[in-house]
Amino acid sequence: MNQSDWINLFVALGTWAAVIVALLVSLGWITSRAHLEVYLRGEPPDATQIRSTTPDGRAQFWSYYWRLRVHNWGPGEAKGVEVQMITLRRKGKTGMERDRVFLPLDLQWSFGEEQRPRILRGIFRYCDLVHLDDWTAMRTQPQIVFHNVGYPSIPNELKLGERPTVKMPGEYELDVAIAARNARTIRRTISIKFDDKWWDNEADMFTKGTQIEVIRAKRHWYERRRKDPLDS
Repeated sequence: MNQSDWINLFVALGTWAAVIVALLVSLGWITSRAHLEVYLRGEPPDATQIRSTTPDGRAQFWSYYWRLRVHNWGPGEAKGVEVQMITLRRKGKTGMERDRVFLPLDLQWSFGEEQRPRILRGIFRYCDLVHLDDWTAMRTQPQIVFHNVGYPSIPNELKLGERPTVKMPGEYELDVAIAARNARTIRRTISIKFDDKWWDNEADMFTKGTQIEVIRAKRHWYERRRKDPLDS
């Protein structure tokens, strides 16, 4: 075969390969990959103060909400995205100790969005993490509530006075996993320093009171470190 024959052969093979790939994509056997990352800042819009109302509508009080930003950096649409709480640890006398009452539950997507949503390329969705209600106004004990799927319904007590997703003041570490049908699962650790002092001022709460942030990213060699888009 001369040079021209070789060129024609490679062109033909390339064409057939492109046709086969296109066919597999159309059949759903090959999909564009998504690449997920999670962010959380202790300031609006990730953390924010809102006005809440009691179930009977007779009284209002302040609440603080913290939400995770789940961002899709990949070339493809993320499909069936899920965020699951894996393990909760609380600081004790010997360091961080596992909370045996805590349950590994899915987190709830914000603003009533459906579970396991899709996230288009280059955008994010909010996922509820925790909230605080003004215990000074409600005359209750300070507690932080994790937003499991189905909230405001929460799991029943597993021990007397201990609920899996309602915790008292302290320092915590929460491991979460973020997954999608067409993305590798990533695992991140979130630091939660829950102070027992209430602040009416939003800036004071996020700097002097309860502070929550992603502190550690357990990355694999193939995972690229991606800058928070709000920094740009």
